[in-house]
Amino acid sequence: MTKHRTAQGKALDMDALILKNEKTRAVGNMNVNARGDEIDSKGKIVRTRDEIMKEHYKVNEKQNQQEELEPDADDDAPSVEKENTDASE
Repeated sequence: MTKHRTAQGKALDMDALILKNEKTRAVGNMNVNARGDEIDSKGKIVRTRDEIMKEHYKVNEKQNQQEELEPDADDDAPSVEKENTDASE
């Protein structure tokens, strides 16, 4: 429970405020509510945030697997060792 004090000294419970407004349309052009659910123009939930996150991680997991399979271009290049140019020898 997160309680804060306003500039006027009143107690403000942030958790209760978040829960009260989680179905409210968020300000901006992303068409989501405060919880992160994708909503239509009438405010009805099209996809929940859990569905959005599952899809996001599924896509990123495929990209990571492809990157692991592709060899790096630097691996084929011969290694160049730096010669010791110490003047004291």
